[in-house]
Amino acid sequence: MLQKQRTTIEKLEKEKEELLTTLGCVKSNNNEMKDTKNTSKLKKLLEHQEQLDQTIRYEKSQLGELQFQVGLGKSHTKLALPKCAQFL
Repeated sequence: MLQKQRTTIEKLEKEKEELLTTLGCVKSNNNEMKDTKNTSKLKKLLEHQEQLDQTIRYEKSQLGELQFQVGLGKSHTKLALPKCAQFL
């Protein structure tokens, strides 16, 4: 009877090891799928950031151009106005 119990215990321990190995593989596959999903998400976020950076650069250049034009307009206006109108 004791031998039978030992044999059963050994079988259960082997089954436990197999289950733990299988569980490890499942967790590994699950983590791999999560990594793939996260990588894809990060790639999309990076692309979006690059688009935003490009838009910011464009808007800054437009702002600079407008400021330049406004600055030129002021200097031309000052030159064209009589001295008494420059203080208005």
